[in-house]
Amino acid sequence: MRRLKHLDEITADLDKAILLSPADFTEIAWVERKVSRATSSGRSLPPPRFERTILIRVRERGRFGFHRLDGGPFEALSDAIRQALGQARALPVVPLKKPKAPQRLPPLPKRELFDGTLARLGSQEARELLTDALERGERAQLEWTEARVAISSSLGLRRKLQITAGTLFASAGRGPEAGVSRASARRLDRILPLGPLEHARFRRAQGVRETGANLFSGPLVLSPESTGALVEEATRFVSSHLGKPSTTTFLNHCFASPESHPLSIYDDGRDPLGMPFLFDLKGNAKERLDLVADGQAQPLPLGWTSPSDQTGSFAAGGEEVQLANLFLSPGEATLQDLLEGAPDGLWISALRRVACHDPGSLAFRAEARGLRRIRGGKLAEAYPDQPISGNLRELFGRVRQVGKSSLSRALGDGIFGAVTAPALRLEDSQSLMRSS
Repeated sequence: MRRLKHLDEITADLDKAILLSPADFTEIAWVERKVSRATSSGRSLPPPRFERTILIRVRERGRFGFHRLDGGPFEALSDAIRQALGQARALPVVPLKKPKAPQRLPPLPKRELFDGTLARLGSQEARELLTDALERGERAQLEWTEARVAISSSLGLRRKLQITAGTLFASAGRGPEAGVSRASARRLDRILPLGPLEHARFRRAQGVRETGANLFSGPLVLSPESTGALVEEATRFVSSHLGKPSTTTFLNHCFASPESHPLSIYDDGRDPLGMPFLFDLKGNAKERLDLVADGQAQPLPLGWTSPSDQTGSFAAGGEEVQLANLFLSPGEATLQDLLEGAPDGLWISALRRVACHDPGSLAFRAEARGLRRIRGGKLAEAYPDQPISGNLRELFGRVRQVGKSSLSRALGDGIFGAVTAPALRLEDSQSLMRSS
């Protein structure tokens, strides 16, 4: 049976490859995953999927070179290093900066990063866990990953981490009436047997109404999953422009509004309330980075992703630097407070395929799922799922209440992090969103 390579084996291979490298400087990041999935349906269970990604960067005579290797044995590392050296010869000389000394990783209990129960979980056992928790008309799917991440460099940097991640998708009912929810965590006991399944049951509707012209009228309440999807899309521009003065302008344009409930957004790979990961793919220990505090954009360090230091940057090698541990700070409102504050309003359970193609206008499109009319402080009849459009600045500028409970939504496969956010209540949805 195939298995993940042990961390000590990985680091030994990396040390050997670096020792044999002819480059002036060599750094290698090794990411190895075992990805599994189980559903409550009677479909056959797929075998686990094994993936390996190796990122290499070198410096030769003042020039940086990069190469990515998907899969392959240890013997392929020497060829990959030569590929990176070949690229370096074609690139311009980059001024050097004195490298920072490796920071000490923040203390975090191992249980917040790795769950042995989740790592050992088999597909059939996972299916039994799901079906035991379900009632008639309910469905669930669990995806989980066990991974090894190791980084070594010729400057003596050594990082290694064993990590797990799981995401549960739950549905109660069929068609537009179905309640849907999803949540991610590092540990199995934080997503099973309750969590998303209980949320899906709460969001289940009785009866469906045809979509009318006044669908978006009155207040709007976004579920934690919907909020997280919007925060992820809004900060995508920030991820790709960190270190540039335009990021502060963008954050103020998107989130700063005198009428809005003050929002705070930050990135912190040490926070166990999300899906922590302690270092980036350059081996730098993660620290809290405030993006927006009480409705005001915070100054970000210029050159934060600059490739002109001693070790270069994976961004220059085709790997975009990402804000991978995002949080929108919770407020004080309970779910009941949010619903009671939105009489005859609309609830959105999930937003899929959120896309803002123009950071200047902040216009976005998405697919809204789990639409519910709010009556008497409760979720009432459902509306069919539908494509919608809106504007992120106007949307975040109309926030009136922030929920006290948050959910984490994995970014990618969840290895490196998630976006963690609460529910939001907004005023005057008619001018914020419309059916596309």
